[in-house]
Amino acid sequence: MDSTAYKYFIEELRQNYSDDFKILPLYFVKSPIFCSEEAFSSLKQFIETIIILSKECSDFVPKILLIPDSFWSNILLMAHKSIIDLLDNQPPFSHAFKVNGINLSRLISLCTQCKSNAISSYDDIEAIAMQCFLLEAFMYAGWCPNAFEQTAKFSSHVLFNTLKKMFHYLKINKKATILGYIWGAWLFAQKTEGIRDNSNFVFSDLEIFELNMNNISKRYIARIFGDKRILRFIKKEANSIPHPFEKLQIEEEIGFSLYVNNKKIIPDELLEEKQIIRPKMLGNKFIYKCNLSEFLNILWTIAFLFYDKTIYRIDLIRFLGDHFKLKINATFSFENENKLIEKEKNIFFGMGINNFIIRFIQNPFGFYLNEQTAKGITIFKTPEKEIIDNKESFQTVCAWASGKGITTLNETKLIGIYD
Repeated sequence: MDSTAYKYFIEELRQNYSDDFKILPLYFVKSPIFCSEEAFSSLKQFIETIIILSKECSDFVPKILLIPDSFWSNILLMAHKSIIDLLDNQPPFSHAFKVNGINLSRLISLCTQCKSNAISSYDDIEAIAMQCFLLEAFMYAGWCPNAFEQTAKFSSHVLFNTLKKMFHYLKINKKATILGYIWGAWLFAQKTEGIRDNSNFVFSDLEIFELNMNNISKRYIARIFGDKRILRFIKKEANSIPHPFEKLQIEEEIGFSLYVNNKKIIPDELLEEKQIIRPKMLGNKFIYKCNLSEFLNILWTIAFLFYDKTIYRIDLIRFLGDHFKLKINATFSFENENKLIEKEKNIFFGMGINNFIIRFIQNPFGFYLNEQTAKGITIFKTPEKEIIDNKESFQTVCAWASGKGITTLNETKLIGIYD
């Protein structure tokens, strides 16, 4: 597919004028589709409008740009601002974004290859148009490795075809955002026209992404499993307990949270991180130290195993110290949009577009189903537990899976996970 497809879609969008087109530069709505200084000036105006509307939580903006205090919202808005600087010929700032651009181009392409909803939900068609635009912009700016350009070009075309299918199926009323992004994609594609598609590139089972904003670096491990069809991310940070997640929008709202005397435990140090490699499964292991006081701390070991379509999580929590009396409780939150029922003790199942099943194999804290939020998050909680000079460790083991037609977990023996 060449950029002509973008042009035809722009013409199609402009045939059905609507009031929301008022947010667009007049050039995008009325003028001939032509690569000119005025066209690039109009693109800059459109991007500035998106940034302003994101602060106003406008429906015209992709949902992922509207999350308050979200790293992902901020890094994607930073990409928009860097493209403006690029159009203004301000190389220092645009050059500083190059590493982020490289990682974002890989990230978007990975999500496209795995058909993941990490960046855009099923109904967030504006976010699909945004990703298509960003990939073309990254290639135009040189923020995409030469060896990866063909894969990025293929991903942009896959996103565009998905966009067109969803557009006609959903009968979208608000077309302005899509028109603006596709105009931008077409403009940048005039320079990247010669890059050929490469649909043969395959990501490895483990990919690392590192993004930097305001001198704060964040690292993410991407795990691909289940016949290369399932994608989950794990954030690697010294002061955050990790948990595999799919949707970038809710990464801060899911996972295991432990409370001691009503205070949430925040790790102080990541002591060890390593891969777990087995003949039939892969995984990751983390060991954190959490300081509660001068005489008491927690050693928290977490292991994730990815076996077929099932994820296993093992948490081993050791309280290290003497002469203490503590009250502890915990919450465990998962991505799930289905209403769950308890099929058997500690086994919960929900049916939907993507079924969800979870089993607490070892449950010393006594997790029970507590709440299902409107955001698509299932929350399990524990009763408060009192421990006094407890030299024993607490090990929680759970397994879960989600997807079309899934009704059972892929069972395996959890032997030697800590070596």
